[in-house]
Amino acid sequence: MALHQSRNPGAGAGALPPLPPEGQPERVPWQLGGKRGKVESDAMDADYDEDDPPTGIPGRVLEPPRTWKEGWYLWSMGSLSAFWNHTHQMATTLENVDQNGKVKRPPRRQPARLVEIDHEFDNHTEENLLIPIPPDTPPIIEPVKKFLKPSGLVLNLFYDSVVEGHQREFFGRVWEKAQTDEPWKLAYNSVKRFYERWKQNARSGDDDEEEKRR
Repeated sequence: MALHQSRNPGAGAGALPPLPPEGQPERVPWQLGGKRGKVESDAMDADYDEDDPPTGIPGRVLEPPRTWKEGWYLWSMGSLSAFWNHTHQMATTLENVDQNGKVKRPPRRQPARLVEIDHEFDNHTEENLLIPIPPDTPPIIEPVKKFLKPSGLVLNLFYDSVVEGHQREFFGRVWEKAQTDEPWKLAYNSVKRFYERWKQNARSGDDDEEEKRR
C-alpha cells in the first residue's frame, strides 16, 4: 500500500509514518500481538530497566508507535463508511494516511487551546482493525522448548551412560546382588522396622487415651 510512493523511500523503517490508530497495540487484541483485552498485571514489562524512558507508571516502558513495513496487512472494517474511507486511502501515500490518522487518534490530555482543522473526518477507529500478516504473535514453540529442555538433558545423560557402558555395569551388579540373600534381608529389616514403629505409635496412642480418661 503506497509504500514506494512515500516521500522518503530511501529512509529507514524508523522514518516511515506510524500505523493508523486501528493498527497500534492498544487497538489490536492480545491474541494477535496487541494489548487489547490483556490483563493489567500481564501488560507490565517484565524486562523493565531503570534506563528505559519513564511513563509515570512503575514497571511500564514507553513504547514507540508501530510504523509501516513492507508486507501484507489485514484491514478489517465494521461499517460501509469505514470501507469507503479505507478505499480512498489505498490510492494515496503513507504521509496522507498519517495525516488522516492524526485526526482520528484520541486527543491527549493537554491544556485547552483552539485547534483549527481544515477537514473533518469520521472516526471509524473503533470499527476498524489493522494487523500485519503474519501477526506479531509470540512464537508458541519457545515456551514448549523451555519446558522440555530439562527432559532433553536427562535423556542425553541416560544415552551417554548407555553408550559408555555404565548402565550395563549397573544392571550387572544388581543381578549379582539378586542372586544372594542380601535383598531378602533388606526387605525383611524394612518390614520389621515398619512394624515396630507402627506398634510403638499404637501404644503411645493408647497411653494418651488412658491419661485423658484419668
